[in-house]
Amino acid sequence: MIRPNADDLLDILACDIEARPGDAPGIEIGQYARAIKRTDGEVVIDFDPAAVASVEASAAAERVCCSSITWRVEQAPSLRLRIGASSEQLDVIEKMFAAG
Repeated sequence: MIRPNADDLLDILACDIEARPGDAPGIEIGQYARAIKRTDGEVVIDFDPAAVASVEASAAAERVCCSSITWRVEQAPSLRLRIGASSEQLDVIEKMFAAG
Protein backbone atom coordinates (compact mmCIF):
# COMPACT_ATOMS: atom_id res chain seq x y z
CA MET A 1 0.00 0.00 0.00
CA ILE A 2 1.29 3.46 -0.88
CA ARG A 3 1.02 5.96 1.96
CA PRO A 4 0.35 9.57 1.00
CA ASN A 5 3.04 12.08 1.90
CA ALA A 6 2.38 15.32 3.80
CA ASP A 7 1.81 17.31 0.60
CA ASP A 8 -0.75 14.76 -0.61
CA LEU A 9 -2.56 14.96 2.73
CA LEU A 10 -2.62 18.76 2.55
CA ASP A 11 -4.09 18.47 -0.96
CA ILE A 12 -6.79 16.07 0.24
CA LEU A 13 -7.62 18.39 3.12
CA ALA A 14 -7.50 21.43 0.80
CA CYS A 15 -5.30 23.01 3.46
CA ASP A 16 -3.36 26.24 3.05
CA ILE A 17 -0.87 25.44 5.79
CA GLU A 18 0.86 28.81 5.35
CA ALA A 19 -2.35 30.57 6.42
CA ARG A 20 -2.52 28.65 9.71
CA PRO A 21 -1.45 30.63 12.78
CA GLY A 22 1.91 29.17 13.78
CA ASP A 23 1.32 29.29 17.51
CA ALA A 24 -2.04 27.50 17.43
CA PRO A 25 -2.29 23.97 18.80
CA GLY A 26 -2.63 21.28 16.16
CA ILE A 27 -3.18 17.55 16.08
CA GLU A 28 -1.54 17.26 19.51
CA ILE A 29 -4.95 18.12 20.98
CA GLY A 30 -5.68 14.46 20.26
CA GLN A 31 -3.95 13.62 23.53
CA TYR A 32 -7.03 15.02 25.28
CA ALA A 33 -9.50 12.98 23.22
CA ARG A 34 -11.77 10.67 25.14
CA ALA A 35 -13.68 9.22 22.19
CA ILE A 36 -13.63 9.48 18.41
CA LYS A 37 -16.50 8.38 16.23
CA ARG A 38 -17.39 8.66 12.58
CA THR A 39 -20.90 9.51 11.50
CA ASP A 40 -22.32 10.30 8.10
CA GLY A 41 -20.47 13.43 7.01
CA GLU A 42 -18.44 14.13 10.13
CA VAL A 43 -15.91 12.99 12.67
CA VAL A 44 -16.97 13.69 16.25
CA ILE A 45 -14.33 13.86 18.97
CA ASP A 46 -15.12 14.12 22.67
CA PHE A 47 -12.44 15.81 24.76
CA ASP A 48 -11.46 16.22 28.38
CA PRO A 49 -13.20 19.47 29.44
CA ALA A 50 -9.88 20.81 30.76
CA ALA A 51 -8.69 21.10 27.13
CA VAL A 52 -11.34 23.63 26.10
CA ALA A 53 -8.87 26.46 25.36
CA SER A 54 -6.65 24.21 23.23
CA VAL A 55 -9.57 22.68 21.32
CA GLU A 56 -11.09 26.10 20.60
CA ALA A 57 -7.73 27.55 19.49
CA SER A 58 -7.04 24.57 17.25
CA ALA A 59 -10.50 24.71 15.64
CA ALA A 60 -10.14 28.47 15.05
CA ALA A 61 -6.78 27.92 13.34
CA GLU A 62 -8.16 25.08 11.21
CA ARG A 63 -11.02 27.31 10.05
CA VAL A 64 -8.35 29.61 8.58
CA CYS A 65 -6.21 27.05 6.79
CA CYS A 66 -8.79 24.36 5.98
CA SER A 67 -11.79 26.57 5.27
CA SER A 68 -13.61 23.98 3.15
CA ILE A 69 -13.96 21.83 6.28
CA THR A 70 -16.30 22.74 9.14
CA TRP A 71 -14.82 22.86 12.64
CA ARG A 72 -17.49 23.26 15.31
CA VAL A 73 -16.75 23.19 19.04
CA GLU A 74 -19.57 22.35 21.44
CA GLN A 75 -19.21 22.77 25.19
CA ALA A 76 -22.49 21.34 26.43
CA PRO A 77 -23.27 18.77 27.52
CA SER A 78 -19.57 17.91 27.02
CA LEU A 79 -16.56 19.26 25.14
CA ARG A 80 -16.92 18.02 21.59
CA LEU A 81 -15.36 18.89 18.23
CA ARG A 82 -17.49 18.17 15.16
CA ILE A 83 -15.53 18.12 11.90
CA GLY A 84 -17.59 18.08 8.72
CA ALA A 85 -15.94 17.30 5.39
CA SER A 86 -15.92 15.05 2.36
CA SER A 87 -15.55 11.32 2.92
CA GLU A 88 -11.93 11.35 1.72
CA GLN A 89 -11.08 14.29 4.03
CA LEU A 90 -12.77 12.57 6.97
CA ASP A 91 -10.72 9.42 6.31
CA VAL A 92 -7.55 11.49 6.75
CA ILE A 93 -8.81 13.40 9.78
CA GLU A 94 -10.03 10.28 11.53
CA LYS A 95 -6.68 8.53 11.00
CA MET A 96 -4.74 11.58 12.20
CA PHE A 97 -6.67 11.78 15.46
CA ALA A 98 -6.74 8.01 15.99
CA ALA A 99 -2.95 7.89 15.59
CA GLY A 100 -2.41 10.78 17.98
